[in-house]
Amino acid sequence: MREIVNRVFTTVFSVLVLATAIILLLVATGAASEEILPYGWFSGQLLGVAEADGGDKAIAIAVSIIFILGMGRILVLEFMPRRKLLLSIRSGEGGILNVDGTSVCILAEKVGSEVEGVKHIRSKVDERPDGVILSCDVLLALGSDILGVGSELQQRMKESVEKLTGLTVVQVIINTRYEPVAPAESKGIKKEGVKLTESAETKETGKEEINL
Repeated sequence: MREIVNRVFTTVFSVLVLATAIILLLVATGAASEEILPYGWFSGQLLGVAEADGGDKAIAIAVSIIFILGMGRILVLEFMPRRKLLLSIRSGEGGILNVDGTSVCILAEKVGSEVEGVKHIRSKVDERPDGVILSCDVLLALGSDILGVGSELQQRMKESVEKLTGLTVVQVIINTRYEPVAPAESKGIKKEGVKLTESAETKETGKEEINL
């Protein structure tokens, strides 16, 4: 879903910038008047471009061309069919067996979402000569044990991917962040397994001691 939203945003933004650059180029070269837009939109700014002197007009034309080429390239790349990443599981006399990289990500995310404390997870897979690398962005519930959850994610995802696909997982990269909560909610959050105590020594020094 996020990929679709990003592609739509990129496409709309590129089209708007491309249209603006084309209009500026037409006005700067005299191919169109400053009233090219309906209802007199931006006529004042376009008039300034049309009446610019030689040096400023040349800069406006050059910048417009650069933006036209750049946005055009982005749009072409966005609409080009994207090549799927196929990971080789086995090849031999009997044939070749591959798995789509997206399927590996779906499997890893399904396994990772079952770990306690995980609110959301997105992953990607990269192929290496000695196996694959899984990279995951994980959203955790506030107060979750990052070390514990991270280790469990790495173990479960590695075992599941290797068992069900036959691929060798050489590394699992976990990037974590806590789920944002309102200030009023965060005050009531308690960390499980952690108890704050105050010993005689801490009373003297004024420092808190954490006993796990």
